[in-house]
Amino acid sequence: MEDIYLKGGYRAVATYAERNEYTTNVSLYNALKVGALFYIKSDDTFWKTIIDPVDPKLPNGRDHYIFVPLVFGGGLDCDDITLTEPLYKDVAGCSLKIRHKAVLPIMTDNKWIGSLVTLDNNLDPLWVSWLSLFPPRTTLSYLCPDPLARGEYHEFSLDMKCRTILMLELTLNVPGIKLEFYYNSDYSSPNPYTFISGVGVLYDDGKTWWDPPPPEVIHNRRFTLLSNLDSVTPADPNPTWIFGRFTNLTVDPLQPGVNFLYFPLELSTFKGPLVPVFPQ
Repeated sequence: MEDIYLKGGYRAVATYAERNEYTTNVSLYNALKVGALFYIKSDDTFWKTIIDPVDPKLPNGRDHYIFVPLVFGGGLDCDDITLTEPLYKDVAGCSLKIRHKAVLPIMTDNKWIGSLVTLDNNLDPLWVSWLSLFPPRTTLSYLCPDPLARGEYHEFSLDMKCRTILMLELTLNVPGIKLEFYYNSDYSSPNPYTFISGVGVLYDDGKTWWDPPPPEVIHNRRFTLLSNLDSVTPADPNPTWIFGRFTNLTVDPLQPGVNFLYFPLELSTFKGPLVPVFPQ
């Protein structure tokens, strides 16, 4: 096969000596090109022609060709082989095996399904729970330090430990309080999260009550996303804080408090350690 069909061309020869003639015979040398493939029938091997990277030129100034072995395919050509140390550290009876050229986990219990194999600080293989890479659902609470008079407001901030959260539940302790969460520390967010508590309505279930009568209920989204938009990088000040505001809508002094459950979403600033699934 000539160079026009395959870069460098393709030659099938009986022996290594016949192949090597392409580097010693002038007429054959002139036909040799980089990338030429040689098939040696005597031992069923393939060789690729390259320029010698150490000594690229012959004494006469012409290219110095050498042959390097060519391996096709590769991969794991074995079946039902269990990996052991040092390829894999068997922990709690769990290991890896090779089946049909694929690496598969061997789990001792279905509860470990979804776990990952990674490397620990010593570069040893380690089973890790996928969920352990993320903080669990978290509860935050805040109580206004002093009662608020009519129309008075109080601003505060809370550390979410991440950039963005999904708020699952939120409850205020007294009726008549407007709670807002802003995405910026200067409270300039044009559309902050807002919940107004009322008599018998201390829990935000995604509904908005309109009064005066007749009362109308508007069903809004059930879950709310809160995010810090002040910071662009984790190095910025307070990249994981959200900014809240209580406002007293009643004529009586009130000391509002809030409690909410959330799930962390954007964890660009979370640098927790890997938690092993199995005891070491």
